[in-house]
Amino acid sequence: MKKITFLLTILFFIKSFGQTNNCNNNGSGQLIVGSSCNLINWNSTNGSDYWDGASTNGTCNEADLDDAWGWFDATSTSTTITYNPDTQDAILTLFEGACNQNGTAVACLDDGLAGDAETIIYATTIGTRYRVRIQRWNSNGNMNGQICIYNTPLGPSNDDCANATVLTVNSDENCTTILSGTTTGATDSTVGGMLCNGFTGASNDDVWYSFLATAPNHQITVTPNTLGDFVIDLRSGACDGTNIACADDVFTGSETINATGLTIGNTYYVRIYSYDTSGGSGTFDICVTTPGCTPSTDTPDHLYISTVSFLGTLKDTTNSSTYTNGYEDYTGNSPISKQVEGEGVNIYVEGNEIARIKAWVDWNSDGYFDDVTELIYDTVDVATISTTFGFVIPLGTPIGDYRLRVRNYYQIDYLFDMFDIGYDFNACKDFVYDGFYLEDFGEAEDYLFTVEPYCNAIITSITDGNSCGPGSVTLDATATGTPAISEYRWYTNETDATPIAITSTGTWNTPSITTTTTYWVSAYNGTCESWVRTPIVAHLTPIPTLTVTPDTATRVICGENNPLEISAEGDVDDVYLIDEDFENGSLGAFSNVTLEDNGTTINNRTRWQNRTSTFVPNEEVWHPAISSGFGPNQFVISNSDVGPYVTENALTSISSYDTSDYTNLTLSFKAYYSNYLADNI
Repeated sequence: MKKITFLLTILFFIKSFGQTNNCNNNGSGQLIVGSSCNLINWNSTNGSDYWDGASTNGTCNEADLDDAWGWFDATSTSTTITYNPDTQDAILTLFEGACNQNGTAVACLDDGLAGDAETIIYATTIGTRYRVRIQRWNSNGNMNGQICIYNTPLGPSNDDCANATVLTVNSDENCTTILSGTTTGATDSTVGGMLCNGFTGASNDDVWYSFLATAPNHQITVTPNTLGDFVIDLRSGACDGTNIACADDVFTGSETINATGLTIGNTYYVRIYSYDTSGGSGTFDICVTTPGCTPSTDTPDHLYISTVSFLGTLKDTTNSSTYTNGYEDYTGNSPISKQVEGEGVNIYVEGNEIARIKAWVDWNSDGYFDDVTELIYDTVDVATISTTFGFVIPLGTPIGDYRLRVRNYYQIDYLFDMFDIGYDFNACKDFVYDGFYLEDFGEAEDYLFTVEPYCNAIITSITDGNSCGPGSVTLDATATGTPAISEYRWYTNETDATPIAITSTGTWNTPSITTTTTYWVSAYNGTCESWVRTPIVAHLTPIPTLTVTPDTATRVICGENNPLEISAEGDVDDVYLIDEDFENGSLGAFSNVTLEDNGTTINNRTRWQNRTSTFVPNEEVWHPAISSGFGPNQFVISNSDVGPYVTENALTSISSYDTSDYTNLTLSFKAYYSNYLADNI
């Protein structure tokens, strides 16, 4: 048996492309243009330089230092050149046409640091020869790395705003309809990079989307696949529009914009671009949802709301709470507070730690809270553990139930160990840890209150009645209203369901009384009755009892030495020394005395002064809606909410009073006192 052995020798030929010391057309310096990036070794190790004009060009830190050269002939209208140094800081420069030691570059790049790739994307002319130069930054030393040159892939169709891809809006909070996109091959729009969350990213690869708002609030979520750190830019108006929101909160992972206050039916534009100048482009998924605006937190026990009270309303309520997941829905509480349109509502809020506090009312009942039209309170740059704020229900507000949302917030920067409340959060944003060093804390709570219809039947003045001895007393009241007042209703108690009498005029004679008695009066205009009853007093002055001594049976009056004694005694009579309601627009019978001098400006802000109901102070954080009754009633106020000052002002009577003949004195007044720190702090 013959055995035949074949020896097969295979020769492998590996073609490599090198760099040259100088700019030339030698084949050793040719760089082949591919359809994608195919890196080959390309180093600067020759110890010589060619470009004498580098020192005058200098737009990318180029210098007349050691360099390496190569060339290619363009085969596309856009060519990408990428140089990736191993460990050094590289400068990449592109020339067009013939070699010239004093030529001018058509493009250059030095955006990265040591070891970072530099990429030039240039609009080339097919058949034209281009020269590539690399240089180590500020050094004649060697530099090793890899280079690739390839035809730039066609950019995405939505590279410009005019060709924005239309997004389908999901009708709920779920990303059912998702669209995939890419920034690879995209070019810079004329908008440029923008400041977002304290950072400004490059926008040399931005792409555009649009959607039609179907609700006032939408959530735009972008989840990266191969896309690196990126920015979302939300814009309103025509292309390119005006920025109204942005997201650049994390280095890796999804970014989300919770857009509020959108106009249903309007088109909005979404721009997405990688944060870095080079190397960050890639693919992603995008969706637009319609959230229900129920925020959450991953640390609910850290900061939460403990008490919310409605004060100064027709029905005051208080609710105490702890926490669950950063959101508490108390709209099912019963009873709920109520107030009349045109009148004030006060809210007292207390938390477990100092924080920034904001509140909204969903006036249009669309389930969202607009930061422009529905924000009713914000402590801004003041952190407080508790506060009182108020608002006036606008006249014309439809009757019904309205949702109030209260939130407290602060942020901890673990990197710098800092407490911050500067972030202008909205009503819907989740308070979470960003995965690096920033963590947001806080809670949101929702409540309902009822708006009752305004009743234009107002008691404007009353005249108390007086009688000497037991009997009926005449009381008088005046009222205005539209339609005209048709009835005055008189009550024994403020909360009685049925009046004791009804008169067509404001005059009423009480039943026979034996002591001073307080009644209550309201007005009726044929449509509605006054929401608040006004007290009116029937004063009874006792008849003195006369005693004659000696009595009748033994009384004999004859001559000069038989005295007759007459004495009188009776009940105590009430006399008002001061009866001030401040309806004259001034301090009336009083004057202000400043006991703690803080200078003219602060003294004028804290002194006692006359105000008209309903009045909302606009100082630091104490903003209650103060009213001395329904309608434009007058009252006086002293406000110490002016910052770090100790304030003390007295309300002192102008006149003095001789009280030596009085058996006792009584001072009664109606006052409202509120504070958000312990006294003397």
